[in-house]
Amino acid sequence: MFKEHFSKEDQRDAMRRRMREEEERWREAQANREKMKLDAALEKDKEAEAREEMWANHFRSEKERLAAERAARLKELQEAQAALDEANRLEAEIEKEASEMDQYDARWTEHFANEREARKWRRKQAEERLRFLSQAHDRATAAETRLSSIKALEDEEEDEEKAMQEALKRLQEEEARLNQAEHQLDVLEEQYGFKLNPDQIRASETNDTMGLAYYDRDSYRQRLLAKQQA
Repeated sequence: MFKEHFSKEDQRDAMRRRMREEEERWREAQANREKMKLDAALEKDKEAEAREEMWANHFRSEKERLAAERAARLKELQEAQAALDEANRLEAEIEKEASEMDQYDARWTEHFANEREARKWRRKQAEERLRFLSQAHDRATAAETRLSSIKALEDEEEDEEKAMQEALKRLQEEEARLNQAEHQLDVLEEQYGFKLNPDQIRASETNDTMGLAYYDRDSYRQRLLAKQQA
C-alpha cells in the first residue's frame, strides 16, 4: 500500500515538474516574442528619428533661405525707396524750374513784338513743363508699384514663417509621444527582468503592421500580472 502511495506521489511530483518546466518554457518563449516586438519597435523608432533629423535639417535650410530672401527684398525695398525719393526730388526741381520759367516768361513776354510768337513760346514752355511732370509722375508710379509688390512678398514670407512654426510644433508633439513610449520600454524591462542596450532604447510609435499595440502604464501592468498569475 505504501509503495503504491509513494509511486503515485512520485508521479504527481514528476507531473508538477513537467508543468513547471512547460510554464518556464512558455514564459521564456513569451519573453522572446515580446523582445522581438521591442526590437521591431526600436527599429521603427530609429527610422522616425532619422525622419525627424531630415525634417529638422530641411526646416533649418528653409529658414536660412527665407532669411536670405528677406534680406534681398529689404535691399530692393531700400532701392525702391531711394528711387521714389529721387523722383520726388526731381519733381520738386521741375516745379522750381517751371516756376522760374513762368517768371522768365512773364519778364520776356513784353519784349516780344509779335503776340503770336509769344503765345507759341508759352505753349512750347508749357508742353516742356508737362513732359517733365509726366516723366516724374511715371517714375513715382513705378516706384509705388514696386513697393506694393515687395509688401505682398513680405506678407507671403510671414505666412511661410507661420507654417514652419506649426510644423515645428508638430515635431515637438511627436517628441513627447516618443518620450512616453520610452517609459513603456522601461516598464517592460522591469517586468521581464532583462536590460536592453541603452544606446538602442528610444521612444517608439504604434506599428499595427508588426503586431504591436500601445498600452498605458496601468492597463499594461494589469495584463502582465494576469499572465503571471495564470
